[in-house]
Amino acid sequence: MIVNYNPEGWEVITQRSHGLLAMQLGMEWKQAERPERWAETLLAIAEHDDAEVELDGEQLLTPQGGPLNFDMKTFEHDHCKKLHDLSITKSRFIALLTSLHMDFLYKDFAKKDPVAKSFLKEQHLLQARWKKELNISSTQIKSIYSLLEWCDAFSLII
Repeated sequence: MIVNYNPEGWEVITQRSHGLLAMQLGMEWKQAERPERWAETLLAIAEHDDAEVELDGEQLLTPQGGPLNFDMKTFEHDHCKKLHDLSITKSRFIALLTSLHMDFLYKDFAKKDPVAKSFLKEQHLLQARWKKELNISSTQIKSIYSLLEWCDAFSLII
C-alpha cells in the first residue's frame, strides 16, 4: 500500500487502486505512440502488482504500529511467485512486463538475498523465452516497459 504521512494521520492507498490510476494515466498516451499490444499493455500497467492484497493477510504495520508503505517492504518470494503465476495466466506479454517490473523492484535485493537472486535469474530466462516466442526485441519491450514504469511512478507522485 502507499502511505502518505500527514499531521492528521495517514492517507492509505491500496496497490490495486494505485494500479488503476497508473492505467488511467496510460490510457491518455498518444494514440500514434501506443504499442501494438495496447490492451495487454494497459492491463499490465493496471495489474503490475495485483498480487498485493493488503486486506488479505499482508503485513500492514511497521514495528511501531504505523501503516507499512510499499517501499518499506523487502523481497518476498511467495508474493513474487504469486504475481508471476497470476500474470502468466493472462498472457506471456503481461507476464513479460510484470517480470521486468519485478526485476526493476528487486534487483538490489538479489545482490544480498540468494532466494531473490535465484528467482530473478529464473525470471531472466523466462523473459528471454517470452521475447523469442512473442517475436519482440529487447529494444521494443524496454520501450513498452518504460511506459509502464512512467505510469507507475507518476501515479505514485500524484
